[in-house]
Formats: sequence, C-alpha cells, structure tokens
Amino acid sequence: MAVIENLRDLEKFAALVAEMNGPELIGQHLVLRGAENALRAASHLVPFGAARQVIGEMLQNVRDSMAIVESAASASAVQLVTVE
Repeated sequence: MAVIENLRDLEKFAALVAEMNGPELIGQHLVLRGAENALRAASHLVPFGAARQVIGEMLQNVRDSMAIVESAASASAVQLVTVE
C-alpha cells in the first residue's frame, strides 16, 4: 500500500536531497508531483472537516518538499521533467 505522510523535518529532508544525484532528484520530483496530484484530487472528494484539513496540510508539505528538490536541482544544473 502506498503511503503519503507529512515530513516532520523538512531540514533533514533538505539535507538528504542535497546528497542526491541528477537521476535521484528527477525521481524524487516525479514522486512528489504524483503525490501532489493525488492530494489535490483527494481534496475535492473529501467532505469538509478534519480529513480535508489534513489533506490540505499534506498538500502544503508536498509542495514545500518539491520546492526543496527544485532548488537543489537548479543549483546542480539538473533539468527536471516539467509539464507545460
């Protein structure tokens, strides 16, 4: 079963990302984009309430994580897969 969870320590995640090579950065970015899409879709399916708030928090966490990966990729001159 796939699990998406909030990262409790984005600084620790950033340190791990800093050690990733190009293919690892691309893979991590793709995984996060998939999680973002899943959470965005879930937010429209879940009724208002606590569950929707948790999904919103998770979506923000995924977006924060993506920003870390995108920054590391840019600093390493790694071109990520983009959708236009």
